[in-house]
Amino acid sequence: MSRVGVHSLVLVANNTGILAPVVLEAAVGPSAAAVGMLATIALYFQQLPVAMVLFELDRLVMGNTLMWTTGAATVVSMMGLQALLDPAVPSHLPALGFVEGTLSWLARCSVPVSLFAMGLWTASATGGAGRWDGSLRSTAVYLCVKLLLLPWLMVFVNSVLGLSGRLARSLVVLTCVPVGQNAFIVTEQYGEGAREVMAVMQAGLLLMLPHVAMTMAALRWAGMYEEAGGFA
Repeated sequence: MSRVGVHSLVLVANNTGILAPVVLEAAVGPSAAAVGMLATIALYFQQLPVAMVLFELDRLVMGNTLMWTTGAATVVSMMGLQALLDPAVPSHLPALGFVEGTLSWLARCSVPVSLFAMGLWTASATGGAGRWDGSLRSTAVYLCVKLLLLPWLMVFVNSVLGLSGRLARSLVVLTCVPVGQNAFIVTEQYGEGAREVMAVMQAGLLLMLPHVAMTMAALRWAGMYEEAGGFA
């Protein structure tokens, strides 16, 4: 069962919180960035707990700070504070203008800082998890599935659910985002699959830009998810 947990993390637990919003905004448009944040909520409350159950998570559920902090942030975002903090809303309180400015500044800083930290983290991962030797075969299989199969599996899911346009395109691009650090953390804690996760993460970061570009080009060539006025 632990290997099933590894498979689920490598193939599904993409970096939705840091990379996905940026990739979606660049590939699809600013309005698509929110899809990455929604996927993060699903990841923390569905995919990671499922994988952790497969790793006999009963020891770690209550201590999963990432899950609970994400939940707290979700609750706060649903409290309607935008009506007071967003300058574009008539009910905005000018005295709280510094909040929106501070959050915008932090948002602009978070991605480059996180990418830099991710590079340092992957380079200094202990226990030999960052080595490729001994895991080339499984890494190649994972990459083939992630790069060649998952985007078109999402196209199929979109067709089954009747999704189209910008949302469907965003979901396809979301499958191109590399594996997130949480997948490595979970596999490292349980001593199963950390080397494969690290290898797929590193390869995914190197291949992300060409993969997104080729996926978008393939969708454009196939005439899929076009909106009024062309492929926006």
